[in-house]
Formats: sequence, C-alpha cells, structure tokens
Amino acid sequence: MDHILVDLASVILNGNLEAARQHVFQTAGAGTERLRRFDRIVGSSDLSADERRAIMAVTERLRSLYSTRNDIVHSPIVMAYSVEGRRISSRLTKISREGKQRDVSLSTIRKHANDVGKCIGKLEELATELAEKYLKEPDGHDQ
Repeated sequence: MDHILVDLASVILNGNLEAARQHVFQTAGAGTERLRRFDRIVGSSDLSADERRAIMAVTERLRSLYSTRNDIVHSPIVMAYSVEGRRISSRLTKISREGKQRDVSLSTIRKHANDVGKCIGKLEELATELAEKYLKEPDGHDQ
C-alpha cells in the first residue's frame, strides 16, 4: 500500500518522486498516521474536488480497516476446545491485551483481507488514472 501512496503523492507533487517518498516514508509515521498525513497532501493538492474525495474515501476506509488489522496481527489467535457431553468442539479465539477472549472466524479474517485488497485495487486504479491525466513526459507526450 505504501508504494501506491508514493505513486499517488508523486502525481500530486507534479512527478516529484523523491518528494513523494519523503512524505510517505520519512515524514509520516506508520499506519493511520501515515494515511492522515497523506490525506493532508491530497487535501492541499490541485486535484479536482471529486478526485480528492475519491482518494480520501479510500484512505478513510483503510484507516477504519487498520484497527481491525492491528487487532488481527497483534492479538494472539488460539484454538479453544470445549467438551459438551461426549462431543469435543473447537473454535478460534483471539486474546486481547487485556486478556479478554473473543471468538473469531477464518471467514472474518478473509473478509478483512478482501476489503483491504479492494481498497488497494481502488488506489492503484486512481493512481493510474491520475498519472495518465496529469503527468507528461519532458517532450510533452503522456507518460
């Protein structure tokens, strides 16, 4: 995702790839902070209001997905077993930092991964569209 943010920032910064890298990788923190700082670049850009809204809608969705990502990545997931009569059943359980246990399903994790993938795909699509629209080669031809 970070490389797509660099691509988009490069378009916004008139093809200045080094400045885009600096903004995404060095001046921004990680995670949601990086997305917030990227939104500031988008918000102050010369892109049309519709283009800014489209990008920021995706980054807003990514920020909301980020907390789920952190929960999945940083909470241990264990197999919990229970005995009911003569039957043994199992379920996936994640344990929060506070020690609270909550059931989780593989379908929930897959859905999250698919949601993130859709957002990344939309960012790639926007980066391509905007690069084709705004970036020109030095000889005046499209890149």
